[in-house]
This record gives sequence, structure tokens and C-alpha cells, in this order.
Amino acid sequence: MVIALQKGIAQHPEAAAAAFLRQTSKHLWLREQRDDRRRAERHAIAVELQWQRDVVGDDGSAWLTALDRCLGELPPRSRLVLDRTYRDGVGRADLGNELGIGEHGVRTLLQRLRAALRQCIERRRQP
Repeated sequence: MVIALQKGIAQHPEAAAAAFLRQTSKHLWLREQRDDRRRAERHAIAVELQWQRDVVGDDGSAWLTALDRCLGELPPRSRLVLDRTYRDGVGRADLGNELGIGEHGVRTLLQRLRAALRQCIERRRQP
């Protein structure tokens, strides 16, 4: 609609304005699809580069060992939250009810736990 206003489409006949809006929508949608493909390609390349940097010559066992050690260091409540979420598939609302916190509290707790695990694993993986 903004593009139509900028182009002064309001002064054109209704059929022409409708055709303009259809074409503009189509082209905007096609551009978005093209941009999505490009983003996906860049993401795939970045993942491959990170894999090459971090895991070359390793089948991932060093990462899993570091993860196991980091999980073992977690407090029992944190371990429970991770187990209930990822092993048991319990949703945030149900887990929040179990823990006596809100759904957003569970989300924040999970974000913090993932960040702490990431940092722990990266520390253990450094030579």
C-alpha cells in the first residue's frame, strides 16, 4: 500500500490500481522468497565452516564428553528442567506448573541453562 501511495496509484482507475497491487505483491513475495533462499545458503555455509573449524578430525565424541561433564556439574533443579524439557518433552506451561513459576520464567531459565552449558562446553573444548 505504501508503494501504491508513493506511485500515486489512487488517481488511476480502480482496475489499474488493483492490477498494480497484485503485481507489486507478487514481486515483493518473490523477492522475499529469493532472500530466504540466500539466507538459507549463507546459513548452510556458515554451519559447514563452523563444523570444519570445530569438529574436523573428531567424530563429535569430545563435544559429547564435554557436554556430559557439564551436565554433571549442574544443580539438581537445573538438570530436572533440562530432562523434563528435552528428554520427556514437557511443555513450558506444564513445567512451569510443576516448578511453581510462569511459562516465561521457564523460557528464561532454559535460555540461561543453554548459555551456561554452551560456555562450559567451550571452556572444556579449548586446548
